[in-house]
Amino acid sequence: MAENLSRLGCTVSLITSLGDDKEGGWILQESKKHGIDVSQVWVLPAERTGTYTALLDSDGEMTVALANMDIYDQVVPDMIAEKWSHIAASRAVFLDTNFPEESLAYLINRCRDENIPLYVDPISSAKAKKLPPLLEGVDTILPNREQAEQLAGMEIKSPADCRAACEKIRERGVKNVIVTLGESGIFYLTPDGSEHLPPFPTEVVDVTGAGDAFDAGFLYGIIHGEELPRACLLGLAASSLTLQTEQSVSPHLRPEQLTLLAEERIK
Repeated sequence: MAENLSRLGCTVSLITSLGDDKEGGWILQESKKHGIDVSQVWVLPAERTGTYTALLDSDGEMTVALANMDIYDQVVPDMIAEKWSHIAASRAVFLDTNFPEESLAYLINRCRDENIPLYVDPISSAKAKKLPPLLEGVDTILPNREQAEQLAGMEIKSPADCRAACEKIRERGVKNVIVTLGESGIFYLTPDGSEHLPPFPTEVVDVTGAGDAFDAGFLYGIIHGEELPRACLLGLAASSLTLQTEQSVSPHLRPEQLTLLAEERIK
């Protein structure tokens, strides 16, 4: 997510926890190479850097994924409070659900109290359970279908179900809900309306990173003053570029490329 945003010309700070190991050093080195500020990263000597491993089939679709994210359990609210002056200076905060429940609640509540725009990706249906019942202060939440089912407490089998699930999620206090639906595109619900947007026609090489690319393209649009529907198109454009490469971040990701794809879609 951070690399995608940096490639799109955004000023990005990464706040996370890493182990004092080879993997952690590689992440810091690669992040700096892409212009990401890592001055706020915690390096925890007694912990292992988090890892995520995905196995793909011959069509580039994920079949199995394994994750070791225990290191994030060490990030308690007091640690986040120490970084608050840096967080509060941001135009937008993007949060995933790897941190413990109490840390997620602290961030959500404090962003609400201080009117800091907050965007949340639940990451997995299991980790979506860690979000507090009330999501007031969250500008936009971006679950996939399974995560939306968990957040809404219902199955999604049709477009009508998707809208109903979004309405249930909005009842928890979040302003906007965007559900990513894989090969079916996305569905969004805002106070002003809803819409289903199909994906861009794309030859899929590897699905890894497509969701992160959508989030980054969407957030890029929002912080540059685009309305939510247009920002969603930029997100779909970013996702399309990522699906076409074996890399989890497309080397072709540029603002002008997203704009061009979005304009062609509008025509």
